Amino acid sequence: MTSVRQTRIQHVGEQECPRRAEGYAAAMFPLPDYWTTGTWASTQEEADAEVAEFMARPGAGGIGNVLWLYPGTQPRNCSFCGGGHPDDLIALIRAGWEMEPTDKGYKRYVNPPGHREYMKELLAYIGAVGSEYPKPRYPSPVPPVKLYVYHFGPEQIAAFNQALKEQRETSGE
Repeated sequence: MTSVRQTRIQHVGEQECPRRAEGYAAAMFPLPDYWTTGTWASTQEEADAEVAEFMARPGAGGIGNVLWLYPGTQPRNCSFCGGGHPDDLIALIRAGWEMEPTDKGYKRYVNPPGHREYMKELLAYIGAVGSEYPKPRYPSPVPPVKLYVYHFGPEQIAAFNQALKEQRETSGE
């Protein structure tokens, strides 16, 4: 049976994910790897169908917002690790998206503009009302747009760093 998400995903370019060298789960996923499009739903109806399908699975936990709510084209993602295409991540940074660090030196998340401020407000709200209230849903793609530096070549790293520098200069950081 084909899932809602599987009908949306398209392969747009063959590549080999550099994360395969780590060895984790590589044997379970046969080559080739692709850059894919269609990770997020483009309509609310499609997103609702995907969430309902996921929640009907035995042992399913929660699922976040799978709807792409932002102007512009969705970034391409690696079919193996889920990391965003470097050129698309550079474009998101130039469009004002924010970097979120992780505890891994090779991984970051790229979030929509205003995400940090929203999360501060959300955490303050949850702290004020207590855990018996549900967390409000917020407009952010889930899974987040992941950045793995393994996918970046030297020129893309330089372009990405330049985009971050320009972002800091325009925001006054």
